[in-house]
Parts: sequence; structure tokens; C-alpha cells
Amino acid sequence: MTLRGCVVKWDNAWRYDYWWRQKYGIPFNSEQHRAASQIDIAFEYVENAMSTKALEKYKEDDAKREELKKTGDWLRESEGSKEKLLEAFDKLDLKDF
Repeated sequence: MTLRGCVVKWDNAWRYDYWWRQKYGIPFNSEQHRAASQIDIAFEYVENAMSTKALEKYKEDDAKREELKKTGDWLRESEGSKEKLLEAFDKLDLKDF
């Protein structure tokens, strides 16, 4: 097996390992790396991803609240979606219901 093949095999088996080593500046196969638990690494990755997503959602909701305070408009429709909605409504055949 080539070195490139070994790297691919490792990354496929331990998909969060590279992220973790980059985050902490830990070289591959160093003493710190060998002492690490792949379960802990995966847990930390998933926890980080969930926290990031929750924070983004909070910021998005906060921006919407600020928009509501300023304009009184919570949701804004784009003209494209309004046109599509009207077009779909015109195509409705009530006998199908």
C-alpha cells in the first residue's frame, strides 16, 4: 500500500482525527496523538458542529427580531416566490380535491 493509500484509509476510518489535530496543532503519530481517544475526538467534533449550528440559528433569529422591531415585518417574501405561488394557484384545479 502506498503512503497516499494509508492516509486515505486512516482518514476514512477516523474521519474527525485530522480536524482535531489541526485544531490543537498536534502532529500525526505524536505522543499526544497516540494518547488521544478517537471516541473523544468524534464527540468533540459533533459537539462543536452542534454548538456552531445552534449559535448560527440564534444569530439568525436575533437578526429577525431586530428586523421585526425596525419594520414590523417578520417574514419578507421575495417577488420570485410570490410569483411562483400565484402561478401555482392559477394552475389549481379544485375538482382534484
